Amino acid sequence: MEYSQTSQTSQTTDRIVGVGNRLISAIELQANNQKEHQKAVEESSKSQNKHQKSIVALTVVIALSTVIYTGVTVWSTLLLHNQVTIEQTLSEN
Repeated sequence: MEYSQTSQTSQTTDRIVGVGNRLISAIELQANNQKEHQKAVEESSKSQNKHQKSIVALTVVIALSTVIYTGVTVWSTLLLHNQVTIEQTLSEN
């Protein structure tokens, strides 16, 4: 009977060790998946940072272009106004 109890205890211990090993494997797999996910998040973050910098640069270019266009429009309008004023003055004389 003592042999039977020892055999059962050994089988129970083997089962517990087996469950423990499967649990360790599952934890290691989860840790590896988490590391891969973290790398993907970091790469995505770097990509997003580059994208945001590009958008800021393009926004600055558009703003500067708008300012230059507005300046040229004002300047040409003033020239046209001066030309009309000169023509009116000449036509009055």
